[in-house]
Amino acid sequence: MITIYSSYLSSRLQYAVDVVFKQVLGLEVVITNQKQNLNGVVINYSNETIDVPSFNIIPEGLLNSNELYAEVADVQKNQRDLIRIFSSEDHFGFDVFSAVFFLVSRMEEYNCKDLDVHNRFKYANSLLYKYSVLEFPIVDVWSFNLLDSLNDFFNNKISCSRKFKQSLTVDVDNAYAYKHKGVIRTIGASFKSLLKLDFTVFFQRFRVLLSKEKDPYDNYDYLKTFIQKENIDLTIFLLLADYGKYDKNLSFKNKSFLSLIKYLSTFSILGIHPSYNSYGKSDKLNIEVKRLEKIILSKVNHSRNHFLRFKIPHTFQHLLNLGVQNDYSMGYANYPGFRAGTCTPFYFYDLSKEQQTDLLLVPFTYMDGAFKDYMNYSIHDSKELIAKLKSNVKGVDGSFISVWHNESLSNQQRWIGWREVFEHTFKN
Repeated sequence: MITIYSSYLSSRLQYAVDVVFKQVLGLEVVITNQKQNLNGVVINYSNETIDVPSFNIIPEGLLNSNELYAEVADVQKNQRDLIRIFSSEDHFGFDVFSAVFFLVSRMEEYNCKDLDVHNRFKYANSLLYKYSVLEFPIVDVWSFNLLDSLNDFFNNKISCSRKFKQSLTVDVDNAYAYKHKGVIRTIGASFKSLLKLDFTVFFQRFRVLLSKEKDPYDNYDYLKTFIQKENIDLTIFLLLADYGKYDKNLSFKNKSFLSLIKYLSTFSILGIHPSYNSYGKSDKLNIEVKRLEKIILSKVNHSRNHFLRFKIPHTFQHLLNLGVQNDYSMGYANYPGFRAGTCTPFYFYDLSKEQQTDLLLVPFTYMDGAFKDYMNYSIHDSKELIAKLKSNVKGVDGSFISVWHNESLSNQQRWIGWREVFEHTFKN
């Protein structure tokens, strides 16, 4: 048993300690403000001296306040820890609990006004990107370093039993490229192809509609075969929005779409993909969740926001109100890495209420479009970076989760060759 002595107790401290020891390391820990009967592995998280042998970590003060830090100035590069936030002259070298809390609570996103065109927090504004460690699950690295330091200090052999795991998530923004779109959408899209002189798409559309060729977005049988062969968990997120500029899936009333959803439920977990237009609109989010629940005849427990548009804490509060238990939006659409500094699922801490919630945030490592659409990476370079990211996750026995789309698995048009990247992710 690990015991942490602190002269003060707070929900922030409890949360940070739980992230490090329970979520990442899977170890039991007790926090106390009583100096009596301390024994065994003791962390002294205070400026006080206690009578028993203890591993001292000096608190910076963040966890004993309600203050929100927009940024952190005290950051140092370090060979063991990569970077240190809130450095101090103690046994570990920095206040790891405050550092973890700052990153995992997403404090730096709360009052940020410098957003992108989709009202999203920019990865370039994150502390981790500024110090070139976004590609590392640094919270997990720190947690294992702390465990090693405790074992060295107390001549112990406490171990973590978790194992590396990888899983796949797929967003279905548009179930089919051409099929089941209706006469008006089909005519309009065909005319648009002609205006662009895109004869490849123009003729392919009609080959598909005449059943001479498979729809390029219809990669569901391929997905089923692949995950069963590789023994991979799959979660699929479905866009069930009213039609809009960025929400162009089939109608939730479309019989073919309903049939597809039922088929997908036979080999994957289904979740809601809250629409672009539901951003900040709890009524629309509620409608979309209820639509999926009516289709699958069960509670919707999983969510990932379309375009990864979410605002902390409001979006997560809305999901909680609807009973959603797991959200998979924690990552960047345009850059790979670990937005919250961890590859480990963690519970959302609501800084506006100063409390841990029941919403589990499941971070992903990369989204397919980051390489293709934003970074302009080649297939070779994408595979190399994915291998590096995967190695970083394996180094902490973490969870490696990627985001793909049925479109990007088509291996056609602008996605030619990208199935190779997809399969590389799981086979290497």
